[in-house]
Amino acid sequence: MSLFSRLRRRGGSPRPPRVRQLIATAAVITGLLAGGGVIAATQIAPTSAAAASACSYSGSHNMIQNGSRGAAVQHAQCILNKYAGHGEVAIDGDFGPITRNAVIAFQRARGLEADGIIGPHTWSALHQTADAGGDNDPPAWGSGITRDAMLQRAKSWLNRNIRYSQSAKHDGYRTDCSGYVSMALDLRANPITTDLATATYTHRLGSMNELRPGDLVIDATGSNTTRHVVIFNGWTDTSHTAYQALEMSGSAGTVEAGIRTYGLGADHYDPYRPNKLVD
Repeated sequence: MSLFSRLRRRGGSPRPPRVRQLIATAAVITGLLAGGGVIAATQIAPTSAAAASACSYSGSHNMIQNGSRGAAVQHAQCILNKYAGHGEVAIDGDFGPITRNAVIAFQRARGLEADGIIGPHTWSALHQTADAGGDNDPPAWGSGITRDAMLQRAKSWLNRNIRYSQSAKHDGYRTDCSGYVSMALDLRANPITTDLATATYTHRLGSMNELRPGDLVIDATGSNTTRHVVIFNGWTDTSHTAYQALEMSGSAGTVEAGIRTYGLGADHYDPYRPNKLVD
């Protein structure tokens, strides 16, 4: 006789609260075992208004990642799409590269470990976002972008005689240093240099040695005539005495690629990593 059947026989009518609780627990265990599931605390769905939202879901919230499939994936995709500003994510229950990039961008925007895996902390953040009806941070910079794609966009303005201006635009972006970086990152906004140095768009690195192609070197001090940002594109030597950079500058009057040493001496430049970059 199954555990569930024995508990039913203990019941009576009406069943005492303790028996009802045991029967309910047995039913959950029986269902999990029948489905080949693993019994774990993370399988209990968090109590959330998201369950009654447009992304309704009453199943378990196990860890999901690239390659996962099913209703839990579809639930996460729905929240990313409808509440977190990631309209590029298809709600198809298939956790692929686009979903992973959106998860990484979502995690970075909320100070979580950006590993592209949806575990308890990311599930909680997703539900908080849905419960709040969405937030406006992710739409400011859109979905994630790879380093290669970012650098390809940056190089697309080379040799095109796009002239420096703090008011004119090309392809919808200001043709100054920060507008150029915004274009390269495919941002949905045109932040100025001081904005690029904030947690909305970047996070500061511990040292220049941590820079990787696609990262930024920013001087956010002073006025609009002294502040500047360049795109780091690789070290020129193993001693890190200089690096290749892409930049739009007033002195050059256009976009150029060259060797730079900003941040390597006594100046106001610091290294930053765009939140939008996915590795």
